[in-house]
Amino acid sequence: MSDGAHIHPVFHVSLLKKYVGESATPSKELPSVTDGGVVILELQHILDTRWVKRDNKFEEETLVQ
Repeated sequence: MSDGAHIHPVFHVSLLKKYVGESATPSKELPSVTDGGVVILELQHILDTRWVKRDNKFEEETLVQ
Protein backbone atom coordinates (compact mmCIF):
# COMPACT_ATOMS: atom_id res chain seq x y z
CA MET A 1 0.00 0.00 0.00
CA SER A 2 1.55 3.24 -1.09
CA ASP A 3 -0.19 5.54 1.41
CA GLY A 4 1.46 3.91 4.44
CA ALA A 5 -1.74 2.17 5.57
CA HIS A 6 -1.36 -1.27 7.11
CA ILE A 7 -3.82 -4.07 7.73
CA HIS A 8 -4.08 -4.68 11.47
CA PRO A 9 -4.53 -8.39 12.36
CA VAL A 10 -6.80 -7.70 15.37
CA PHE A 11 -10.59 -7.47 15.33
CA HIS A 12 -13.31 -7.16 17.96
CA VAL A 13 -15.25 -10.29 18.91
CA SER A 14 -18.52 -8.46 18.17
CA LEU A 15 -17.60 -8.66 14.45
CA LEU A 16 -17.81 -12.47 14.47
CA LYS A 17 -20.81 -14.08 12.79
CA LYS A 18 -22.14 -17.61 13.07
CA TYR A 19 -20.76 -19.84 10.31
CA VAL A 20 -23.41 -21.15 7.92
CA GLY A 21 -22.47 -23.87 5.45
CA GLU A 22 -20.77 -27.20 5.28
CA SER A 23 -17.89 -27.95 7.64
CA ALA A 24 -14.35 -27.93 6.34
CA THR A 25 -12.07 -30.83 7.19
CA PRO A 26 -8.86 -29.58 8.80
CA SER A 27 -5.66 -30.37 6.90
CA LYS A 28 -3.10 -32.59 8.60
CA GLU A 29 -0.33 -31.22 6.35
CA LEU A 30 1.85 -28.30 7.41
CA PRO A 31 1.88 -25.30 5.05
CA SER A 32 4.89 -24.58 2.83
CA VAL A 33 7.31 -22.02 4.26
CA THR A 34 10.21 -19.97 2.91
CA ASP A 35 13.77 -20.31 4.25
CA GLY A 36 12.92 -17.38 6.54
CA GLY A 37 9.95 -19.23 8.04
CA VAL A 38 7.23 -17.20 6.26
CA VAL A 39 4.16 -19.23 5.27
CA ILE A 40 3.61 -19.44 1.51
CA LEU A 41 -0.11 -18.91 0.92
CA GLU A 42 -1.67 -20.74 -2.00
CA LEU A 43 -4.91 -19.55 -3.59
CA GLN A 44 -7.45 -22.36 -4.11
CA HIS A 45 -10.50 -20.50 -5.45
CA ILE A 46 -11.83 -16.96 -5.83
CA LEU A 47 -15.21 -17.18 -4.09
CA ASP A 48 -16.56 -13.65 -4.54
CA THR A 49 -15.60 -10.09 -5.47
CA ARG A 50 -17.18 -6.80 -4.47
CA TRP A 51 -16.45 -3.07 -4.65
CA VAL A 52 -16.54 -0.99 -1.47
CA LYS A 53 -16.27 2.77 -1.11
CA ARG A 54 -13.49 3.98 1.19
CA ASP A 55 -13.02 7.70 1.58
CA ASN A 56 -13.62 9.08 -1.93
CA LYS A 57 -12.60 6.03 -3.94
CA PHE A 58 -13.82 2.51 -4.66
CA GLU A 59 -11.64 -0.48 -3.81
CA GLU A 60 -12.11 -4.07 -4.91
CA GLU A 61 -12.34 -6.77 -2.21
CA THR A 62 -11.89 -10.40 -3.14
CA LEU A 63 -12.91 -13.39 -1.00
CA VAL A 64 -10.51 -16.28 -1.57
CA GLN A 65 -10.22 -19.83 -0.30
